[in-house]
Amino acid sequence: MKITDIKVYKLFSRSYLLRVLTDDGIEGIGQFISFNLNSQISYLSDTILPILKGKDPINIDELWESMYWRGFGRNGWIQIIAAVDIALYDILGKKLNIPLWKYFGSKNSHNINMYWSMGHGSKKTINQMTDDISKGIKMGFKGFKIRMDWHEYSQDKNPEKDFEMAKQVKLLIPKKSMFAFDANAGYSSKVAINQSQKLASLNIDFFEEPVNTSNLFELKKVIKNSK
Repeated sequence: MKITDIKVYKLFSRSYLLRVLTDDGIEGIGQFISFNLNSQISYLSDTILPILKGKDPINIDELWESMYWRGFGRNGWIQIIAAVDIALYDILGKKLNIPLWKYFGSKNSHNINMYWSMGHGSKKTINQMTDDISKGIKMGFKGFKIRMDWHEYSQDKNPEKDFEMAKQVKLLIPKKSMFAFDANAGYSSKVAINQSQKLASLNIDFFEEPVNTSNLFELKKVIKNSK
């Protein structure tokens, strides 16, 4: 079995479906978020597809290595690699005729609780974020996450507003709902530690990407000193 092509389709907003096709008639699907769609599509067609075309999709580890070291850590391109990786595992499961949960060694299948995730908190007012969260509440979601989308180049800009936004969202969502906060690498370790202690008072379920994701020393410091 060989990979023959990759197709992309828009689902909604910035969400896109990716199909990896094979000469055996088996195909796999993955999904990615568009950060810069033109760049991502060019990266897919000019860099990723030539790597994959004609290769056996079952050799997932080998293909992942080949793709990853051409991603250069760029978030939009890593999104493409992740979508392809998911599609390759989808092909593997179909080829073996077993669900992937069984392939990965789980003894039983489990339901996965989905959560409503809203981003760009750094650019939104608190009211705009609570309006976005309200849409998820009306749709019946039982879990919620807000993302600040500061990223590494905008650290410690407005942690007070970030916390107040989290506080107002927590007051809005139904009791016993899962609630998470994502700084998107927007804090220094000192601010992240302080923010974690404040967020703990809201009983959040997890605090995601408190500092630059490539700075493992700072991350270790946050983990050691956080609530």
